[in-house]
Amino acid sequence: FGEEDLYIGDRKIGDNLQGKFEYRMGPFHPDATNDVIIRSMVIDGGMSFAARAIEPLNLLFAEAPWVQFAEAEGMFHLHLKVSEGQFQPGTRASLEEAPLKIRVGALEVEGHASLNAEVSAGENAQLTLNTLLKDIRMSQAGDLPFLSGGQFTLAATTRGLSLVEKTFAPMRLKLVVMEGKVPDLRRLNPLLAT
Repeated sequence: FGEEDLYIGDRKIGDNLQGKFEYRMGPFHPDATNDVIIRSMVIDGGMSFAARAIEPLNLLFAEAPWVQFAEAEGMFHLHLKVSEGQFQPGTRASLEEAPLKIRVGALEVEGHASLNAEVSAGENAQLTLNTLLKDIRMSQAGDLPFLSGGQFTLAATTRGLSLVEKTFAPMRLKLVVMEGKVPDLRRLNPLLAT
């Protein structure tokens, strides 16, 4: 496919969509559950588009619903490899530098970002997301910002690669803030209390 607009439901999330996917399904009973059907699928392919929204990246973190990519615009690239009901090595996604808003629980982070996510190969395969965010503004649930300016990097890793498992997979986060400004340290108190 090529030169298409991309929609989820009636919401346009991108344009200039180009890519190719190969898709196979193994046999399953007509009364099979969604989990069985998903486990029978093999998907391999990629696409790129000019993103107008970034909600699709939340699929990669479905087991950590408290991390939500809320808004972004920029060139988005995705290569998807799925089999046996989970993301496989070779799955990767990237967003070229673009305005971005991320919610982590009640924490809201805005700025200009570049994102890279990839599923590693090997016995202990995991999904790693690296984010570089510049010109940041960080607040809690829409309050006044408690951190602004500068830049930070966020690295997140999880072994939760399944599309069907309902159990929560732990996620490790590492945040490095560089040159940020905190106008009033008292605004950090709600974060330190948890």
